[in-house]
Amino acid sequence: MDVLSDSEINDLVAKSKIARKYNEVVDRESAYEILNKKMEVAQAAEAEQAPPPKSGKEEKSTLETILSSSVTRQIGRTAASILTRSLLGALGVSSTTSRSRKKTSWF
Repeated sequence: MDVLSDSEINDLVAKSKIARKYNEVVDRESAYEILNKKMEVAQAAEAEQAPPPKSGKEEKSTLETILSSSVTRQIGRTAASILTRSLLGALGVSSTTSRSRKKTSWF
């Protein structure tokens, strides 16, 4: 198998069906451009349909509702208590005072 000359390469490319298709210059919109246009249209439609601002207190988000609930606060207190006891126990500090019993035996 020899190296092809320039004229042989040009003949093969000219006969190729694939080369014709891929040699066409096509200026297509990128996905980025298409998505930007869709977002602009959606924002314009939303601005037209937006209700007037409500007066009064704003609703809390789901996260704010969860964090302000009494159940969440109780869970946090329990977890903090358990962690504190575990850490102090690992350091050898006892949170309760233990009373020593008097030994009744001779030994």
